[in-house]
Amino acid sequence: QVRSKLVEEMFVICLNQRLLMLYMQPGSPFFTASVGETESVRGLKTLSLSATYHEGELERTLEALLFEIRRAKHHGFSEAEVDRARTTLLADSEMAFIERDQTFSNQ
Repeated sequence: QVRSKLVEEMFVICLNQRLLMLYMQPGSPFFTASVGETESVRGLKTLSLSATYHEGELERTLEALLFEIRRAKHHGFSEAEVDRARTTLLADSEMAFIERDQTFSNQ
């Protein structure tokens, strides 16, 4: 179960890295795009894909996003993409550990 969760987190990170590279390219149909996963009740999960796109570019935006999802499904991610995702995941885990005892107050 832990391995499965890590694989899902790595997938989200890798796909977000690809989307970042895509929207940074000149002529991209969208300003930003991201994918996110949340766990809800009774083991159900939600995968969200969002994009802020230029007026009149909805179809191109959807095509670009779906293309990247299909590419990930059929070809996976490169070793470099996985290494970057692993580094990001480790950094996030270290930060969570460091901040584990911190609480925030409105007072």
